[in-house]
Amino acid sequence: MTFPPVSVKIGVPPDSLAEGERYKLVCESSGSRPTAKITWWKDGLLMTDATTQEGNVSRSTLQLTPTLADHDTYISCRAQNPLLTAQVIEDVLKLDVRYKPRLSLAAGLNLDMEDIKEGDDVYFECGIQANPRVYKVQWFHNGQELSHNVSAGIIKSNQSLVLQGVSRDSSGEYTCSAANLEGSGDSNAVQLSVKFAPTCRTGQKVVYGAGKNEQLNVTCSVEAHPEPTAFRWAFNSSSEVMDIPGSRTWVLGDGLSQVSYTPRTHLDYGSLLCWATNDVSRQSQPCIYHIIHASPPDPVSNCTVENISSSGVGIRCQAGWDGGLTQTFTLSVSHARAHTDAHHSKKAPRVLANTSTSPRPEFSLTGLQPGTEYVLTILGVNKKGQSEPVRLAIFTLKDVAEKRTSPGVGMVGLTPIVGVVVAVVTSVV
Repeated sequence: MTFPPVSVKIGVPPDSLAEGERYKLVCESSGSRPTAKITWWKDGLLMTDATTQEGNVSRSTLQLTPTLADHDTYISCRAQNPLLTAQVIEDVLKLDVRYKPRLSLAAGLNLDMEDIKEGDDVYFECGIQANPRVYKVQWFHNGQELSHNVSAGIIKSNQSLVLQGVSRDSSGEYTCSAANLEGSGDSNAVQLSVKFAPTCRTGQKVVYGAGKNEQLNVTCSVEAHPEPTAFRWAFNSSSEVMDIPGSRTWVLGDGLSQVSYTPRTHLDYGSLLCWATNDVSRQSQPCIYHIIHASPPDPVSNCTVENISSSGVGIRCQAGWDGGLTQTFTLSVSHARAHTDAHHSKKAPRVLANTSTSPRPEFSLTGLQPGTEYVLTILGVNKKGQSEPVRLAIFTLKDVAEKRTSPGVGMVGLTPIVGVVVAVVTSVV
């Protein structure tokens, strides 16, 4: 006689399945004569990764590696007598797949991210898929975590980030991350580029020195986004502001403009003003560049002596005012006795060595004699001349391990140095 299957049952599965791990699901059927055929189905599609054992009880084993797409889907085990195809029974299992968070970051729907200006409000939404639910959401700006700070205009709420009154410092990449019991995940990066009106760039040269009829090329440097499209130059004398013709100015790009200016009389010394304009607006406060009558530089000051040894020493000074022109510095070395003799004879002392030119009043001397007093003379120099000299007296340390039979002077090598060390001046002549 032929009988249909009377039972089909999927064995007790784990409470939940972890994404990427491999599991075995067993389905058993009994009562069928001849033996029932067992098949596996997922959302109506036949699954083939199964093996079947026949006997009084038919048994089929399904190899399953769940993915995120399998979460909340249904798997069914169907038992069917091959001779009674119309009679099918099945057992159904709903898959609960655990996986770490998947995140997708996007700007607010009503925002035009290509036209965000300083003072605008910006918000982001962090879309999260996770099982189980996440217990932590974090926000990052250029890799640095953002903290909830209402007074600073940073507001975090569930899966949203609000930035109130953004500034140019708000520009950069934004990401979100989230964590659940399965792990953590990071979102894609969203770029925020905040537009702002031009402002003067810090650290640029603002004092220019020139004699009468000497041409100056004065550079105006601004920060702006997008880049400025136009510049206006004017000269501010004691009585009025006069625009400079465009034929004497040009735009260099990268927020730079230059003007050619030549003072002819004493009335031409004053201030040059520069305004830049971009797509946001015109610069509200001009950049100011002072045009002065050039002069030789002021002397250096606050000189210090460091790393003194039997054959060398380091010297550092603070530069004096450059007279409105680029200055360099020189250092010369002479014996202290030569200075004393020169004072009595009213002749210049013999110079043992001169330095090469250094852009800063910082020097390193080598090749000096042990236990000897020297006088170091430091000068600032520009195109208008040199500063008053500053002289320092130093004593090299005695070298007890070295015996000298000649009082001669060795070669003196002088090299500019860069570091910053504070020492005590031995004496100032």
